[in-house]
Amino acid sequence: MELISNFLLYAASTLLMLTLVVFIHEFGHFIVARWCGVRVQTFSIGFGREIFGFYDRHGTRWCFARWPLGGYVRFVDDENAASAPSREALEKMDAAARSEAFQTKPLWQRAAVVIAGPLFNIVSAVLIVALGASLLGTRDMPPLVDRVEAGSVAARAGLQPGDRITAVSGLPIEWTSDLNKLIVSSRGVPLEVEFERNGRRQTVQITPDSLEVPALLGTRVAIGDIGLRPDPATRIGEVRPGSPASKAGLRPGDRIKAIEGNPVDRFSGLTAIVHKSADKPLAFTIERDGKDERITITPRPETIRDAKGVERTIGLIGIGPERGALRRHSPVHAIRYGIVETASLCTQVVQGLGELPAAIAKVFTFQSQNAIGGPGAIVEMTGHAAKGGITDFVRWLAIFSVMLGVMNLLPIPLLDGGHLMFYAYEAIRGKPLGDRAQEIGFKIGIAVIATLMTAAFLGDATRYIGRLIGLG
Repeated sequence: MELISNFLLYAASTLLMLTLVVFIHEFGHFIVARWCGVRVQTFSIGFGREIFGFYDRHGTRWCFARWPLGGYVRFVDDENAASAPSREALEKMDAAARSEAFQTKPLWQRAAVVIAGPLFNIVSAVLIVALGASLLGTRDMPPLVDRVEAGSVAARAGLQPGDRITAVSGLPIEWTSDLNKLIVSSRGVPLEVEFERNGRRQTVQITPDSLEVPALLGTRVAIGDIGLRPDPATRIGEVRPGSPASKAGLRPGDRIKAIEGNPVDRFSGLTAIVHKSADKPLAFTIERDGKDERITITPRPETIRDAKGVERTIGLIGIGPERGALRRHSPVHAIRYGIVETASLCTQVVQGLGELPAAIAKVFTFQSQNAIGGPGAIVEMTGHAAKGGITDFVRWLAIFSVMLGVMNLLPIPLLDGGHLMFYAYEAIRGKPLGDRAQEIGFKIGIAVIATLMTAAFLGDATRYIGRLIGLG
């Protein structure tokens, strides 16, 4: 039953995400084409046979097609759904129809229509992130040092668990996300890190090392890293008054490291141990202000009714995990936050594209199971985002919208960037690229896209086969 529900969730969330992002992209082409006087013949979500649709008052057919894995806007003089120009269709039109054709419009209008799709994706990401920050809020952690990797630059500089970062190179640090953004973008750049320890302010000089991490598009990029690792999974965010934990002296901010000498690194693992230990004293090892302490707590028995309606007794100590502070942003700050986050996402996508040729080579030579992600990876990430709740799904929607927008600007014929490349030639030479040259360009574009798709599917296949072998 759980497998079926997960499948339905992953499938439904992926289709919803694709429909929304593709609609935004194609609506950008559509609305600017309308403004420029281009007659739009079809606005389709999906490819293949139409399922249902309708005509608007301008004569455009709006429809949903059988395969909802993309979409297109077709102008009156297009040869196909990829908006390849049809000279033959243009020649058969009368003067009135030709005036509404895409190919007869001035160069700047054609370029505006083409670039509108990707720009709508990027601008919509700003609005999606901003609306999420304003209406749903964002969760963030205070900039406390959880774990310092041995031998890292942070360890050599003397940073310790429990230190609170207050500023970096004169910039105040209020949240962990602020700290991470500065470090990630400062690879090889000396930073002056101010922190607070036991009420005393101190300053150290740190130059972030380089660290390779997974990026968008399934590739890997180098970022700045100083060796601080988040480890809030077993940090206590809530201690209920009068509970066994409260009576034993546990406090919000304490991190539970072990129970009865057994390390715990997830709150779920901690909960499982406590639940089966009603009325049994347990020795907790906690970290407080950078030092380890031992506290004995006896879980209080409580009778509950599980999902199947069966009553059972479990142990409880009265604590909850730290979830970070929920920050609801004002409209102005939310827009600024959306712009900054979207700019960061665009940078990550561009960095990922820079690593794409090497990633494709690794896939085709079977050097890596995780060099590139395909449709399977998209479905998996979308499903995980949907399971994480509306906030995670909204953020993933913005991420995918940016990915679609930036990738469509690649100078590959058939993509929007390919059309813009032809228009650039036309602007420089004063005349369009010849039909034969454009035909060759489209064939090259088909070959490049086919290579990318093959690598993506092969990347998915090798990754899932690798997981099966690992399970075996």
